[in-house]
Formats: sequence, structure tokens, C-alpha cells
Amino acid sequence: LRLLALVLLHSREARDWLLEEDWRTRLEAEPQADVLVSILEAANSLESPGGTAGYLATLSPSLESVVSTLLNEKPPEQPLPLLHDCWNELEKKQVRRLVESLKARQRAPQLALEEAASLHQQILDLQKRLLDIARPFSPPQ
Repeated sequence: LRLLALVLLHSREARDWLLEEDWRTRLEAEPQADVLVSILEAANSLESPGGTAGYLATLSPSLESVVSTLLNEKPPEQPLPLLHDCWNELEKKQVRRLVESLKARQRAPQLALEEAASLHQQILDLQKRLLDIARPFSPPQ
């Protein structure tokens, strides 16, 4: 999430791409995504130094500290491939959590056969989804 925030703060192109995605749905499942949500909600403000200063003033002290630190870091050399990698990795992480949740439900005592079959099929579908999520775009560092 930190790397994703770094890319978004330094690249308008990355922000524009992510704003076209269903980012709210994906990020609401992430407990520490408040920095990313605030960046995306203020995307247009980040185009000028005055807008960035105004954006920072709206943040809580802890978020302001995180964002200020990221703004002072060196921008990534290839922001879009890095953004795609981070976004795909976030999706994989969420799918893996869901698989683990379904597996835990499978272990429940007195699970009906129909429900067990349904859970098994959902797990298989999610494992296929994991394989379908794109491989890394960015070159190895």
C-alpha cells in the first residue's frame, strides 16, 4: 500500500488510470487504505504546489506525516508498470484472504454436503482467479 501511495502521489498518469478502476470497492476491504483513499479523493488537488499544500492541510497529523514523507521521496522511474503490479498484488492478497475464509468455513462441524460442495467450487473459482491475475509488468529491480 505504501508503494502504491508513492506512485499515486508522484504520477498524474497513475492517478488517472486508477481513478478509472473500481478503486473504492477494492480499497474498502483494506484496513490501512485510508492514505490511498485520501490521495484518490484529492487527485485533482495534487496538480499544483498550492493544491498539494491545501490537501495536506485537510489531513490528520498522522496522515499528513505519512503523505509528506512520501512526497519527499524520489518518484518511481516507471510509475505505470509499478502501479499495475501493486494493484494486481492487492487483488491477489484479497483473493487469498477470501480463500482462507472459505476454507475455514469448510472445517465447520455438521457442514451440509451441499454447502461443502458450494464452498469447494468457490475455492476452485478463486484459485483460478489467482492464476488469471496478470503477472508483474515492472522489470526486476
